[in-house]
Amino acid sequence: AKTTRSEFDGFFLFDGVPYGRYALRVAAASALAAGITPALRDGLIVGGANPSLHLGAIAATSPVQRAAKE
Repeated sequence: AKTTRSEFDGFFLFDGVPYGRYALRVAAASALAAGITPALRDGLIVGGANPSLHLGAIAATSPVQRAAKE
């Protein structure tokens, strides 16, 4: 398992990842703070046809928004 931290703008990079199938997960405490699910994506494939992946934006909710839903 590889880990990384996002930059100030939310971007992150896993460098030198071998070709294969991966799942992207966020640490439980970070996911709770951001209002997102820890399991973001499964079945990510890095290979010759896909040497890099763009995962798009992840919508987080504020504590106020979460409280309003409860």
